[in-house]
Amino acid sequence: MMKKVGALMDPAQAGLLAEYQIAAGFDDVPLIFLFGMADVFCAGQLPLVPEASENNCLYVASGVLEAIQGQSDSPHQIKILPGVGHVPTNKAGFANDLVDDFIAVSRSR
Repeated sequence: MMKKVGALMDPAQAGLLAEYQIAAGFDDVPLIFLFGMADVFCAGQLPLVPEASENNCLYVASGVLEAIQGQSDSPHQIKILPGVGHVPTNKAGFANDLVDDFIAVSRSR
């Protein structure tokens, strides 16, 4: 796994994470984040972790959400999708429409 995800798993490289880059002002490339509230990879279907108040996936997404909300006129978006699991764009549907709309708006900036 370390070879696959590399620096993102190294605590010394935490500054590479999107939430830190956005909080530092990164806005050169618009980014969209889709978080499925039922994603098993953020423990969405398990009991709450102690730090989470509502949902484990919302807790995992909170850093990116706060960074985007804190960036004035941010080109980035986060979509938190209830009842959706991991990689919702793998199947045709509304998640793909969200991405298509994001791309269209980003091109017009």
